[in-house]
Amino acid sequence: MKAAEDIVQLYKDRLEALGPDFARMQLVSSVIDGDIVIPLPEMHKHEKAATPNLAQQGLDQMAKRISSVMPIVSYPPLYSSDAADKIARERTQLTYGWWAKNRMRKKLSRRSRWFLGYATAPVIIKPGADGIPRWIPRSPLNTFPSDTDVDEFTPQDCIFRSQHTYYWLKEHHPVAAGRIRKPANWDPDDPAHHDVKFDVLEYNDRFEDTLVVVGYDKTDYHPHSALGSSAEILSQVPNRAEICWAVIPGRITLNKPIGHFDGILGMYQTSAEIMAMQIIATKRAIWPREWLVANPGETPKILSIPDPAQGRPGRLMGGRLEQQKIDPSMQALQMLNIIEDRKSTRLN
Repeated sequence: MKAAEDIVQLYKDRLEALGPDFARMQLVSSVIDGDIVIPLPEMHKHEKAATPNLAQQGLDQMAKRISSVMPIVSYPPLYSSDAADKIARERTQLTYGWWAKNRMRKKLSRRSRWFLGYATAPVIIKPGADGIPRWIPRSPLNTFPSDTDVDEFTPQDCIFRSQHTYYWLKEHHPVAAGRIRKPANWDPDDPAHHDVKFDVLEYNDRFEDTLVVVGYDKTDYHPHSALGSSAEILSQVPNRAEICWAVIPGRITLNKPIGHFDGILGMYQTSAEIMAMQIIATKRAIWPREWLVANPGETPKILSIPDPAQGRPGRLMGGRLEQQKIDPSMQALQMLNIIEDRKSTRLN
């Protein structure tokens, strides 16, 4: 059985090693979720990209197509007899019953989206309290498997990360909640601190399944309250299956994991920027900028603001107004059409 500190150190090492893969997944997630940032100074921070998100539509369509077909289970009889055929049929029906109990179609729908977008779809299969196996999909952004062969779906060991509040920790594991290191200015009597979240790691290999809560770093808490451990074991049970419970399939690629939509992310961001610039130019054409230009040797001054509804003209002294006229270029729309055609071709 591994110690809590060893599991936390293994988690930190894999978090650093998998950094580039997680950065790629975060970029895919921002595009699919519509959280892409357009780096233009005149765009309001709450404005969304005004271009079709074909990656999002394509992901939904292809994921529905994949998850609409359930796998076929077949248990061939061990020998030719009516009794063997009956046992084989019962095994098949039992497996389909497990899937129905686990709502497998819904879980396959989620995993198919992960598979297309992130190039992997982790799941952990563990025994349930009622004796029925449980398929629990885990987010690829919170999965840290051991380095295995590219064609091997079952790693030697795997770490899954989740977050739980201090209230959950105190309710289910009061001893560990009292020992774990708390954040800065911790007040156990403050109800707001009950929602403070802690990282919880589940380590699984062929020997054990261990749940560990991670405390806050020493730099994150007040030195006068430097009490508590860096990690505490919540539960630790032997693995009687003698195989890692995690199954992590991946897309077939050349050298590294690549999602199905990684190739169009640059197109989507470029089209969003071009469309944003076109919108900015159109706004400037509708509401042109005005400049107050001084006459030679005079100081310009605005005497009154024009009010067309009341028929009152504006008055200036010592200068004149000049409008900055901008004609939005049609080349931006032509470039958008080219990018949209290429994105559609890439999705199909």
